[in-house]
Amino acid sequence: MKFLLLALFITVAFAQDDREPCDSPPQWEGREFHIHYGEGGFTRIEKISYDETNERYRRIEEIEFYNHSRAYYDQLFIHKEQIGYSLNIRTRQCEKFPLTEPFQKNGVPEGATYLGTHYIGSSADPAYGVEVKEFSAYTERGQFHGTFTVNGCVPISHSYQSTISGYRTTRYFDVTLGIQDPNVFIPPKECQEL
Repeated sequence: MKFLLLALFITVAFAQDDREPCDSPPQWEGREFHIHYGEGGFTRIEKISYDETNERYRRIEEIEFYNHSRAYYDQLFIHKEQIGYSLNIRTRQCEKFPLTEPFQKNGVPEGATYLGTHYIGSSADPAYGVEVKEFSAYTERGQFHGTFTVNGCVPISHSYQSTISGYRTTRYFDVTLGIQDPNVFIPPKECQEL
């Protein structure tokens, strides 16, 4: 009987832990696909290097606006120094600007509500799907909804509904853990003279 109660307690404890917000990897690289709805809407595909530890990220992006025009940028955000750089890849013109907002972590917000666990794809075989957890939260940026892998808490998708910036959704793919080249956080040469 004692063994059965201990097994039940352990099962309940682990089930409750599974519902707690998880910690996403602090450093990773991958690709993102953004959709920003509303007036001035656009889609953006980018390669991103994300470094939560040092509060910086870099993204090389292609933006397609709803009028079918395109723009290409190399952007670097160094939050600890409160400096951002935006290099127009076509014109090679760089803009240096102050960062006024704090670094936004790319994980589950504190105080998020657990919505459930399910599989993307199939649960019939580990090769056919991935198990994910979903969370929701109210943040300073708006209503958050996010999907993360159960193993490793790797982001799969985020969405925000904000009265300021409208509805925005982001999907993550080809994520690899760590930063392959730490020099990725050095500003492009066109930006170093500013």
